[in-house]
Amino acid sequence: MCVQSTLRIIEDRRPLVDDLTSTGQELMDVYSPDEGQSVHNDVAAVTSNYDEVKDAILDKVHLLTDALRPTLTDVSLSLMVFVVRANVL
Repeated sequence: MCVQSTLRIIEDRRPLVDDLTSTGQELMDVYSPDEGQSVHNDVAAVTSNYDEVKDAILDKVHLLTDALRPTLTDVSLSLMVFVVRANVL
């Protein structure tokens, strides 16, 4: 899976988390304080998990990008040398 599609999938999930937060707020207004606190805790846990997973994925993407950059540079230079030599012959 490419980096762009991975980032897109992450961002596509954000509205679900936002909707859950909004619904949780509405439920907290309807329920008793104890039940409302339980809803708040559940929503906070989901939001926190989303943020943790998102951050972990972004960290991995950055690590992979940094690791691939020298290789891609080497390949680009090798291709340039090949093209120059092919044009000379």
